[in-house]
Amino acid sequence: MPIEARQEATLLLYQIEAPDWANVQEGHQRRIAQTILSGGWRPVNGRRRGFLNCHERSGVVYGYFAREGSLQVEQYDDQQQPLQDEQPSFERILFILFLNEGMLLVQSIRVYNYQDLSGPLVREALFDELEIVLKTSGLSFPRIKLERYKREYTREQMVEIFLQHDITRVEIDQLMGTHVPVEVRLFNPDFDADLFTKSVIDEALTRSDQIDWVGEHLQTIKMLKGIVTAGSPKIVVGTDDDGELREWLRSAPEEITLALDTNSVHFPEDDLERLLSLVKRKLGLLRDRLAELKRTRDSSTRDLPLFNGQS
Repeated sequence: MPIEARQEATLLLYQIEAPDWANVQEGHQRRIAQTILSGGWRPVNGRRRGFLNCHERSGVVYGYFAREGSLQVEQYDDQQQPLQDEQPSFERILFILFLNEGMLLVQSIRVYNYQDLSGPLVREALFDELEIVLKTSGLSFPRIKLERYKREYTREQMVEIFLQHDITRVEIDQLMGTHVPVEVRLFNPDFDADLFTKSVIDEALTRSDQIDWVGEHLQTIKMLKGIVTAGSPKIVVGTDDDGELREWLRSAPEEITLALDTNSVHFPEDDLERLLSLVKRKLGLLRDRLAELKRTRDSSTRDLPLFNGQS
């Protein structure tokens, strides 16, 4: 695809809280996908809305959602005086629904010259239609509830991530005036080498508040280990437990910005690949969310009453 066809797009990340996605089975997912892919318009208060040019691939449903509104059009009379006129028109947004994880990416847009449309209103209409789709699939719940995705790690968790993975980059801040904790041993049992290295690090930390270190197997560098434990890791990049490249952020972003072609009739597959790759690397949200759902399902299974086969 020509690069010039791509424009910077911002997508907001949501986690579906209601219905409880731990209760969503394969049959529900299949019906959800079929309903969205079938498309079609639904009239609401005299205006049409619906899913448009949607596709499914490997548990991901993606495409557009469109909502109709009244577009203000400027006209002129014979005396060249402006006349305000309105005509029906549509605005659409890109969405990506992760069926296995119950996660949703939604494009954030700005809408101009409409009397009854705005970016948030188009997004709200998408949520309303998604609620109908979920209930049509057989799920029972009062109202759909979506929360902006938010993942935060504590300082201690970020330090542990650095120590337990193969790391290629780490950015640490809040270093000025700190010290390597006494309980951290860089050289064991060589007490003198340990004490000397810590003193060198502590001296350096009187002059620097932030460090960005790139290399290989960084978790094995003793001086860097001391710096990480003294400060607060902000970004850690390395290989996760599944052998995948992962970028851990102290405070995960609630949105993704990427150059995408959202003007094509069908959202391009190569752009979908780029977007999914970024989501996977930046947030690891797919694996994290699946792990969370598995824990919930396992917990629910353990709470079920035992059946001993007697009547």
